[in-house]
Amino acid sequence: MNLEELLEELRENLLRDVSDEVGSGQDGYLHNDKTLVRYIQDGVVKFAVGTLCIRDETTPEVTRIPLVAGVDSYDLDPRVISLFGARVGDCHLRRTTYSGMLRTEDVTLQRSLVEWSVDERTSTPAWFYTDRESGRVGVYPRPGANLDGHELIIRVARKPLAPLVASDLMAVPEIPEEYHLDILEWAAWRALRNHDADVEFLAKASAHKKRFNETVEELRRQAKRLLAQDIQFGVNSGWRS
Repeated sequence: MNLEELLEELRENLLRDVSDEVGSGQDGYLHNDKTLVRYIQDGVVKFAVGTLCIRDETTPEVTRIPLVAGVDSYDLDPRVISLFGARVGDCHLRRTTYSGMLRTEDVTLQRSLVEWSVDERTSTPAWFYTDRESGRVGVYPRPGANLDGHELIIRVARKPLAPLVASDLMAVPEIPEEYHLDILEWAAWRALRNHDADVEFLAKASAHKKRFNETVEELRRQAKRLLAQDIQFGVNSGWRS
């Protein structure tokens, strides 16, 4: 569904916000398009964060990180929610945490943590980890000079690349279409709770929010069953745990 269709569904079937004024445009509505689009966009972001449903390994500005010789930590795009995997060329890196590396029984790795690199000229990253506080991804060992200019390629769950706006009603939310109507439950909650603080409106608002949260929770459980290992080591897991 595009944004125009979502607005129509939200206004007419959820909010019952229909104007009886002939030729009045939006003057007779309780909520204008700009406001409702803002609520829909908020729902899209909440849904993406809660379900990790927008997966990406092809958008260059999000999934390609140029490596620099001797540099072990890199900024993640702020739209990245969780990191599922990383590779350099065809070599897939193993996932770990900073404290996990310190606890390893691999003597070579422990020694390298002090020296940080076996050979600064040719060392190739073999592990990756994330830092929730800074929103960065780290690699170990540091890339050698032979990898300067190569890319760390990551697979992520992310937020939408661009926000929905009222000036582009043909835009389609990035989340899977089967969940578009669920997004409207969140938008309806936003709209109704900001209306008159009437008990009836507050009850309706709570019902919409409950349905939205139930959908998110169910999809989160499904995702954990399918990708449990990937999710638990996402950006939000931190590198110190």
